[in-house]
Amino acid sequence: MRIRKSFVIAGISAVFVIFIAALVIIANFDSLRHKTQVAFYGLNEVQVKAFEAELASVTDKNGKIVHYAFTVLDDKLPLAEQLSSRTDLLVSAAGASLDEAVASVPAKKMDSYALEQTVLSGMYSSVAAFSMRNDKGRVLALPLLVDPVEILLNAQTLSKIGTRKISSIKVLDDFAEKSRGTVYFPVVFAGADARSFVDMTGALAESLSGSGAFDAAVKMVRSAKPQSAENLVKDLCAGENAPFNKAATLLSEWTRGRIIMSDVYNLEDKGLPALMRENMCAVVFTDLSSHRQFEFEALRHFVSVPDASGETLPFVPSENPLVARRLSAGVICAVPLSKEKGTGYAVNHIVSSSAQESLSRATGLGPVLADCGVPDRQADDARFWIAASDVPFVPFSRAAFTDGKSLDDFATALKNYIRNGQF
Repeated sequence: MRIRKSFVIAGISAVFVIFIAALVIIANFDSLRHKTQVAFYGLNEVQVKAFEAELASVTDKNGKIVHYAFTVLDDKLPLAEQLSSRTDLLVSAAGASLDEAVASVPAKKMDSYALEQTVLSGMYSSVAAFSMRNDKGRVLALPLLVDPVEILLNAQTLSKIGTRKISSIKVLDDFAEKSRGTVYFPVVFAGADARSFVDMTGALAESLSGSGAFDAAVKMVRSAKPQSAENLVKDLCAGENAPFNKAATLLSEWTRGRIIMSDVYNLEDKGLPALMRENMCAVVFTDLSSHRQFEFEALRHFVSVPDASGETLPFVPSENPLVARRLSAGVICAVPLSKEKGTGYAVNHIVSSSAQESLSRATGLGPVLADCGVPDRQADDARFWIAASDVPFVPFSRAAFTDGKSLDDFATALKNYIRNGQF
């Protein structure tokens, strides 16, 4: 009898524990459900933290804090495969993966979440025109920050050689050649990083062959039938009229002529600052977000490209007039995916002048508003030069590829093609 009572008591205790656990789970679920769900895609850790911190200060119309829950999606996988129906707001790098993800949501739903064009007020025209819109002109993807592909030059080398302006790749090539006697490695870049390498090559293609070539290259990749990365690279590079021909030829000449350090294709982003700090290089290809991770000691000898007017241009130079160019710049966008009030509060906040300045300061990227404050000249230059040119191109790696494996395979094939000089 006592044994039976013990079993009964144990059973009741177990049921009680399960009941309490269920209440805890329900409470947690209820708490989660009442948070606006924000997903990040294609942002680095610094950028994610900046947005999380900024959204932590969002309030509703009554001044109460709006609560958000955050998820970071895998940048190596297509966005469309990861996007949850529970996501209220997506903050994503622009590009093919974002385009596919938006297209995967029923058009009627996307139209119901779309923003009025007034949300673009205060943005400079080239970045406002970049925004993704539906056939009614309403905004589906709202630009927030810009991250240009850029070149940094050794100021001491510029002074020693006497170069006052770099107006084209030809002048840059001449500067790199003359810098042999002043530095160990005239040109460096993060050749081991597929995205950095492909973005640099795409920026060179736009500079040397024009925006039409860049656009054609993107279309070739996006519309290509299943084939090896080697064949795709050959289609892009082989022949005088191939869109990547001039860019790949230049890189091949630099490689064979030892303008580029011999181990550059194994060099990662984190290896660039050491070369810069020790004054071992003259030309550095990078992007603004990577540049922001370099310590002051690495940057103190380096400047942006001086142009004919004496201004500094952070982008790859070209003989083509700036107004006709489409510069390569990553764009972080906000995409509303629900009518949740917290989504609206978030969007209204992050395009405000104060939030734009705060996000620019925290990330180091260029804001999209023409008149908000900026932390320094680099952020202001990013904004100014994109405003002075045509609608920017998404860097090639994001414009053409939606998954990490395809990008990695392409980058490897492109590096091999360039090193082997297969022209």
